[in-house]
Amino acid sequence: GIYALYALKDESGTHEYTSKAQTFAFAENSVDLNKYSPPLLLYAYADTSSDFRRPVKKPLLPPVTPKKADKDKIKRLAMGGNLQGGLLDLHNQLEITFQIPVKYFDSTKVRFLTDSFETISNYHFRLDSSSKKLTLFYNWKENTAYHLVLDKDFAEDTTGLKLLKTDTISFRTKKETDYGILRMRFKNLNLKRHPVLLFFQGEKIILSYKIGPSFRYTNRLFEPGEYNMRILYDTNENGVWDPGNFYNHKQPEIAEPIKKKLTVRSDWENEVDITL
Repeated sequence: GIYALYALKDESGTHEYTSKAQTFAFAENSVDLNKYSPPLLLYAYADTSSDFRRPVKKPLLPPVTPKKADKDKIKRLAMGGNLQGGLLDLHNQLEITFQIPVKYFDSTKVRFLTDSFETISNYHFRLDSSSKKLTLFYNWKENTAYHLVLDKDFAEDTTGLKLLKTDTISFRTKKETDYGILRMRFKNLNLKRHPVLLFFQGEKIILSYKIGPSFRYTNRLFEPGEYNMRILYDTNENGVWDPGNFYNHKQPEIAEPIKKKLTVRSDWENEVDITL
């Protein structure tokens, strides 16, 4: 007879597709067993994988959330940030995160200084729409020390909390030698399918790059480490992976794994050839 063909991760044992969180796949066309049926390949997807859906961002260091019993003891403006061991990644801007939204921020009560405490210009701040993240934008130099001096009245959160006294955030930017130079060349890649190179650690996207006519990828400041890679065939050219939709008869975009694992060493020219 003629059949529809589906595949799903059936953890409930009901043989039903009940949630977008389930891994699910469906055949593009009906299967007619009255005549020869060629082998079928189904592409499974789940519609809740936010790591695939959002542009790539580096993880931040969130402020520590106090235990409920300790909340009444907080008497100062609580802040966190995206420094790791006092170092700022050269890919990032400096971010200050507030535990509670700020009611106001006064940039005139902040001084941005060099290591010799000379005043720096040509920078600006931006407070996001949640009023919980303040970003300092500046053209950073590698392996350079900076100081951000915050007057106790530079900001106040919506509960009325400020700093108890003038505070200083001192940090240094990473060296260029802390990163690796990565050069990649691709063969047998069909540009008509709009390929996007994805770098993964675990199942988390670290970086994505749309491959162009040069069939090359070069990055002089690549974070050292081990990475898995995939080629996303970005059908609608929106830069992110899109899941399927059975009700609209839409198959998911295909992300093809690259078998070769990538190891990037710091202070090293890492050259890789990929043949698909």
